[in-house]
Amino acid sequence: MDLLNKLNDFAKNITDKTADAIEIGKLNSKINSETAAISELMKQIGAVYYDKYTAGLVPDPDAAEFFASIDEHKACISEARSEIERIKAENEAAKAAAGAVICPSCGFANSHGTKFCQECGTKIESYTAVKVCPSCGAELSDNVKFCSNCGTKIE
Repeated sequence: MDLLNKLNDFAKNITDKTADAIEIGKLNSKINSETAAISELMKQIGAVYYDKYTAGLVPDPDAAEFFASIDEHKACISEARSEIERIKAENEAAKAAAGAVICPSCGFANSHGTKFCQECGTKIESYTAVKVCPSCGAELSDNVKFCSNCGTKIE
């Protein structure tokens, strides 16, 4: 029965991680589209000011609508970034409680002794080596049987 509970917990953790990764992907996509919208509005502001400039006029009220739209897009970006930080913080707290090494970049829970994040490749600073691979010199944790860098069997 204990094995079934562990399998259920493992499946739930995988499902939660997948759901969070999908949500973060959606939020990053939203940030990109909002940033693109700001860029387009900036081009429009530039065109308005340039047209006013070439006509010899001083532009003021015409740009107010663009400024309001930019503020709305920036608020959406801020909300999405806050949500990403909340999700990462929740994941980090849960994974830290489980004894995993948390990637500072993507929040992925790596096993103890991991040198680089298995999800995004970011170097894990808190890594402490116990063994060194005789073939490539990579630092390894104590319980490995094969080098994670070159695949050499560790005696």
